[in-house]
Amino acid sequence: SFTNLTIFLSLKKCVYFKKKINIILNEREWLINNLIQIDGVKPNHSDANFILFKVTKNDLSSATLTERMEKRNVLVKDRGHLPLLENCIRVTVGIRDMNESFVSALKESLKE
Repeated sequence: SFTNLTIFLSLKKCVYFKKKINIILNEREWLINNLIQIDGVKPNHSDANFILFKVTKNDLSSATLTERMEKRNVLVKDRGHLPLLENCIRVTVGIRDMNESFVSALKESLKE
């Protein structure tokens, strides 16, 4: 049977995870709103902790953009080699500092 301590710890974990989930939800919205404003990429709707976006800048492949991002110490996953994901990149939603670094590196990489 559950003790009061077990119930308390379970509730404490629940509160902790709800806070973390809310952070991810807010950051995902912030990130999508920023991606929408960047010429050269088109984000897809997401219900997950990552966003998939298509590279739409002429003559720029998702592989090349991924390499440019890596030079700036920002890691994303090139998904352009997978079926139905031509020229797509996946980025994980992080905390605000990480998301700001990603957006900055993406803008710089698109101009390169």
